[in-house]
This record gives sequence, structure tokens and C-alpha cells, in this order.
Amino acid sequence: MATCQQMPFTYEAYRDLLALLKKHGYEFKGYDDHEASRRPVILRHDIDFDIGKALAMAELEADEGVRSTYFVLLRTDFYNPFELRSAKRLRRMAALGHGVGLHFDETQYEGAVDAPAAIRREADVLEGLLGLPVECVSMHRPSKAALEADWSIPGMANSYSKELFEGFEYVSDSRRRWRKPVREIVQGGGCSRLHILTHPFWYNETEASLGESLARFAGKASADRMSSLDRNFTDLDEAIDPGSLVQARLASLRCERFETNRLVLRPLRLEDAADMFEYTSRAEVSRFLNWHPHREAGEARAWIASKLSRPEPDDLLLGMELARDRRLIGTVRAYRFDALERSCEISYALNPDFQGCGYMTEALQRLVGVCLEELRMKRVVACIDEDNAASEHVARRLGMAQAEGGDFAASIKGESRLQHTFALERGPR
Repeated sequence: MATCQQMPFTYEAYRDLLALLKKHGYEFKGYDDHEASRRPVILRHDIDFDIGKALAMAELEADEGVRSTYFVLLRTDFYNPFELRSAKRLRRMAALGHGVGLHFDETQYEGAVDAPAAIRREADVLEGLLGLPVECVSMHRPSKAALEADWSIPGMANSYSKELFEGFEYVSDSRRRWRKPVREIVQGGGCSRLHILTHPFWYNETEASLGESLARFAGKASADRMSSLDRNFTDLDEAIDPGSLVQARLASLRCERFETNRLVLRPLRLEDAADMFEYTSRAEVSRFLNWHPHREAGEARAWIASKLSRPEPDDLLLGMELARDRRLIGTVRAYRFDALERSCEISYALNPDFQGCGYMTEALQRLVGVCLEELRMKRVVACIDEDNAASEHVARRLGMAQAEGGDFAASIKGESRLQHTFALERGPR
């Protein structure tokens, strides 16, 4: 049997697939409204391991004006849908216009089980959790018997029913491998009804192999467990290595979004390269920094890719996005964490077209809050060139003061420059 041509497991490739479906006249439909369409495509996503990765995919699809359905396991070793952050993420998916269905695992039951009744009970529980109707179900690693049963569940569509499993061209990326050439199927135009299953867990900004994806997940799971201990064990840093604890806190925050009145602080994406190039190409932005203006957008893209593929363990780098039009206008960063001193440094860059509007102060107030509250730092510093009046103004607006004895010389593009240290000390609680 010939090897199937594999589509890259990147967000960019997935966006291209969505664009291809649009180009060839497919209508994005759910399990409840596909019948009236002459050319429907149902996008199904099984959340097997990570709700956070599923939310990233849901936001990507919402940006593209696409509707899909996300299926949630109620019984799993990997996440707890009842945990507050998980429940918020699932409600966020629904708010973006996506469906939320039940992912049913028959292996979680002992002995003979009335599967349709068990599915209905689990769906009722999920409805109670989300405050939303749950009207469809998919099977997690279904047995041959489950596939052949064609179960009918009152009030629910079964994604493995004969109509949906056999009446559509079904394409899946299970175990990070496309069984059929999905792009070629779309381009061929011969299939008028498509049912596409993807697993958000496998997709990233830059390509990662199956082994790399699993290893990253195991590492993140360890950090998440440490963070759970941190939330439930007083003075945990007195019992274990403080440095490991800070890195675990950072790992748990690195994929989060932080909202302000006008901004969203979130992880960088490769698609930010064009917006970033708008300001990294301007000499005034890097005047006091150790890098030269970018000459083409590819340099901005390469820089983003390097940060995404090799994130530093003591670094929290976030893009500044305008909430109103989702445009990247700058970055903020917290780094150089000292777990024993409980201190860190911040830096920032802003598109000059957006200076004077208070955006950087707004972003840094949120970042400093994260450093003090969630990362438990006591001191936040910014090292600023003596001639960088704009950055000094921002630091003072944050409540920072110039630190006594904090001046030092730094080599900037081969020139020795005087730097002032500004610091914000956390008061007693």
C-alpha cells in the first residue's frame, strides 16, 4: 500500500487546509445542520490529551470564520473538565461559535454496559457542567463492536453512525498520521460530503515529530502537577528547590492569554511576522538594543520560530495584540528570574505608531501583576539606557524608581552605554 502524502502538523498548514476547503466550495457545518447543504464539511476535533491545545485550534478557526465541534472526555487520566480553568476553556470554545460534544470512552466501564444509556448519562453531566446542550458524541478508540453497533442515543448525533461514518468521506489524522491524502481529496472535488477528524494535540506553530510532541506533553504534565502542588501546598518553595518551582510556574503560564481593557497578551505566532516586521524594521525601535533592524519579514518570522521551537525555561515572552482588530503591536517579556532573591527583569518593544496611547503601560501593568502574584516575585526591575526617555517614562508610570547603585555599563552594538536600573519592590502582604 502506498504511503499517504502527509500534511504538516502546523497551524499554518491547517489554515491552508481551511482555505482550500473554502476555495472548493465546502460549507462548514455541524452535526445538526449539514443535511441542507449540498457540499458540507464537518470538522471534528477529539480532545484526547490537552484542552489548552484544543482552545488554540478553536481560536484559529474562529479567526478564519470556521465552525467545528470539539469532543470532551468526561473520564480520562489526562485532564479534568470540572477543573475551573478547563471548564472556562470549554465555555470559551462554545462562545467562539463551536459545538462541544461528548467523547465517550467505553473502556472506562467494567463488564457489560448499556452504552447508549451511559452516553446519555455522561452527556447530561457535561451539560450540567457547561450550562450548554450536548447534542453529539464521538467514540474514543472505539472497539469493532462499537463501530458496528450504530448506536442511537436520544437527542444526540453519533459521529460513528452509518450516515456520518459511511455517508461522508471520512478522513482522520489519528496517531499523527493521515490515513488518506486530505488535501488531494479536497482538491479533487469528487467528494461532496466530507467528515474530517483532527486531534489538536498534534498541531504547533512549528513542526514537531510524534516523539517530540509526546515528550513535550510529558514535560508539561510534570510542570502542571508542580503548579497544582503550588496552589494547594503553603510555602512549597521551602520544601523543594525554588528554581524548579519558578520554572514550573512559568511553564504553566507560557501558553496562557492575559487580557486588559484594550489588549490581549498571548504567545507569539508565526503569522505575527508581518505585524512584527512593521516595527522591527525601524531603527528607532532597536536603537538601545543589541540587534539591528530587520531588513525583511523573513527575519521576523525566523526570530519568532526560534523562540517557539526553543523556549527558554526562565523566560515569559508575550505578544501584545490589540483586542479590537487582533493586530500585534509589540512584545513584553519577563526573564532573568532569580528564585532565591525572588526577582526578575522585564523588557518591552512597541510599534512607534502606537506610542503615546498608554498601551505599553497597560501591558506592563498586567505583566508585572503576573510576576508578583502568579510567579511570586518580590522585585521586578527594568534596565534602561540613560538616553531612553520613553522607556524611563513607562517605568516610572509603573511605579518603578531608579535603584541606588544600579547603574552599569553595557555593550550595545559595540558601544559602551550607561544603563540605569529601575525597580519595583513588592510591599508587605
